[in-house]
This record gives sequence, C-alpha cells and structure tokens, in this order.
Amino acid sequence: MDNFRVARILLDTVLLGCYPAVDEANILERASQVQLLTSASGQSFSWTSDEDIAGKREKIFGEGMVRNVWNYYCRRIGPL
Repeated sequence: MDNFRVARILLDTVLLGCYPAVDEANILERASQVQLLTSASGQSFSWTSDEDIAGKREKIFGEGMVRNVWNYYCRRIGPL
C-alpha cells in the first residue's frame, strides 16, 4: 500500500471522528496533500512547535468540539 493510500485512510478516519464541517475537512485534506508532496520533494521543511501543537490539540479535541461532534451525529441520526 503506498503512502498516499495510507494517508487517505488515516484522513478519512480523522474526518469521521473530528471534522463534521465540510470546509474544515477540505482544509485538512489539502494540508495533508501539501505535507505529503513536501515530504516527497526531498527539500527540508519546518513544522509546528510543541507549544503550538498543545494549543491546536485543545482547539480540535477540546470539550466544546467533542460536544459539537456528538450533537452533529445526534441530529443526523434523529430521534430513536
């Protein structure tokens, strides 16, 4: 299995769990494509610092986002 296919499977998994908004999913997919292309180019590049990662992790997986994802799927399923 090539790297792009593995990345796509991982991306789809993340999208299912964390990114119900289509715009956010498109941004994440494009960012993943750019990262894969950059890695394949052989050029050096930089990435987010550990401090920035902690803030981003809170924004993505914070209580409010988890609640929004839960509410989204509750609306999609509808009353039981």
